[in-house]
Amino acid sequence: MGEELGKMLTGNLILIDKEGNQTELKNVIIDEINAEPNVIEEDDTLTNFRKSTVTNVNYTANIKIENITRKKFIKMLMAKGIARNGAKDIADYIHKKYGSYSPVHLLFI
Repeated sequence: MGEELGKMLTGNLILIDKEGNQTELKNVIIDEINAEPNVIEEDDTLTNFRKSTVTNVNYTANIKIENITRKKFIKMLMAKGIARNGAKDIADYIHKKYGSYSPVHLLFI
């Protein structure tokens, strides 16, 4: 189906929300990237001519994000302007709910 573009890429991933705020996720492993073009095909019966046009391309990626330590998670919360005690309370809640810490959890705060 789709054309496979890459396997097992590692690096940092920068996510930008609608307001333009950036969040950088470090040590991201991109397992697989695929591209599927959406094609419109037109037949001209008078000239026996077939025209194919790519309207857009849908990209999909499987991304694995490594867990981080509690200390790193609290420091990242504090970098967002949250007080130390509040950051510790949030870290406790995240650990109880998910069992680990991930930079992805910071996207919801």
